[in-house]
Amino acid sequence: GLLHFEVGFHCYESDNGSCVAPVSLCDGIADCPKGEDERNCSQYFYCNQGSPYHVSKHHVCDGKRNCYDNSDECQNCELDILSDDAHIIANPILRAFIWIQGFASLFGNFFVIFYAVCALQMDSKLTTVALVNKQLIINLASADFLMGVYLISLGVMDEVQKGRYCLEATQWKLSTMCQLLGVLSVLSAQTSVMSLGVLSTYRMLIVMRPHSTETTRRKARAATIGISICTWIISSCLALTPLLPVFHDYFVDEYHYTDNPILLSGTRKAHIEFLRNYHDFSEAAAPSWTTLIQMTREIWPKAKEPPRPMSYYSKHGVCLPKLFTTASDLNWSYPFFVMMFDFLTFLYILGSYVLTYKISARKATAASKRSTNNGTLQKKIARLIVADCCCWVPVCASAILHFGRLVDASGMYPYAAIILLPINSSLNPLLYSDALDLLYKTLSTWICKHPAVRPAISKLQSVKEACCDAASSVSQSLHGPSILQQQGKRSEVTMTDSTDLPPSAVTLNLRHFH
Repeated sequence: GLLHFEVGFHCYESDNGSCVAPVSLCDGIADCPKGEDERNCSQYFYCNQGSPYHVSKHHVCDGKRNCYDNSDECQNCELDILSDDAHIIANPILRAFIWIQGFASLFGNFFVIFYAVCALQMDSKLTTVALVNKQLIINLASADFLMGVYLISLGVMDEVQKGRYCLEATQWKLSTMCQLLGVLSVLSAQTSVMSLGVLSTYRMLIVMRPHSTETTRRKARAATIGISICTWIISSCLALTPLLPVFHDYFVDEYHYTDNPILLSGTRKAHIEFLRNYHDFSEAAAPSWTTLIQMTREIWPKAKEPPRPMSYYSKHGVCLPKLFTTASDLNWSYPFFVMMFDFLTFLYILGSYVLTYKISARKATAASKRSTNNGTLQKKIARLIVADCCCWVPVCASAILHFGRLVDASGMYPYAAIILLPINSSLNPLLYSDALDLLYKTLSTWICKHPAVRPAISKLQSVKEACCDAASSVSQSLHGPSILQQQGKRSEVTMTDSTDLPPSAVTLNLRHFH
């Protein structure tokens, strides 16, 4: 502890037995040879690695890195809305969703791609419409597969940094890996959205103008590949633009220094306030980041490593851009534009599928309105609409309301980033391919044929038949023969009387009564 004397403070670890005046205790300057006079001071927080030795306690948990090792921000502080001292994703439920949706996206989309590629190997047996549909499905599944890669990679990094994430949070957000994951997520999401739009357009054209989609297989293949490439190019531009140095003045909020004790990190405003001590800035001047960094390095030329930008993908530990912005944010227009583009695309997809179903129902004949194909189409379109609504409506609506300051959607960010946005990548393999129907058919067949289940199914069928017979007996005793029974008798008579007729005549009679 500290040894106080009336005449001063005794440097108890020093060999020369020197003393320090009481006014020099805990003044931020080490007067004792070994710094004893600056230890155990209640007004200071001591950095773990001693660089700097200590900082004022009001800097603890202020959201700014004052210790080189970031230990002043690792005192059970709220790092951001997603993370804590130990984990990139603090909520254990959200961490579980990362793994569940990641593996679902990886294996589900891999199965769809494999299934579609195998179908394309039988190229000669596919119609032109089926060929185009398979190619579009492969493009969609490839984009959703990347979302699975992003989710699994994020889960792995959370495990790698488990227990010490806070000390490495800044380095993680600035790392190339984090930027790569951010690009991967945006690339996947935007390519998936545009692929869904293209797929819904093609399916609508098939129903509206079936003859217009009839073309040579070579032209159809070339057109589909060209459209798919365009979706990837546009998505790549949207994902990579924020990282281009030419746009740093728009996208970068702050820079971090690794070996500059004068300025560890700072926003543009913090840089300007710091540099005003050395340079004159006019009120109207808005120096670029290049100018600010160059002027800062002139003041501290000993810095060996260049500062690193806190980029568009460094807002949170999950390496995603801000989803909910207001006009007061520095780069609000870009994420808001992307969100509105996705929302309008969703509305288009919704409208196209509703129109597709209405046209299909209107073109159906009176005899086929309740056919199996029409019912299957209705179920598939309903699944598509519900899934898209669950994904995009909450996120886009919250973004619009947050931008208008009608609600504060900041608390929704973890659930939007971890659950709502990636969920489409997990569900699309089931919704936009035959995988769900194939899986259901396979499982139902296996269950029905299983020795342990077969007796139970037979009992259920017997109970069902007994109930139907009982209900028929009660109805007959109360109301006489039912209409179905009368029609059945008529059909039997018709078939009996038509034994000498050709098969086509018998078929017509059966169609008439059934």
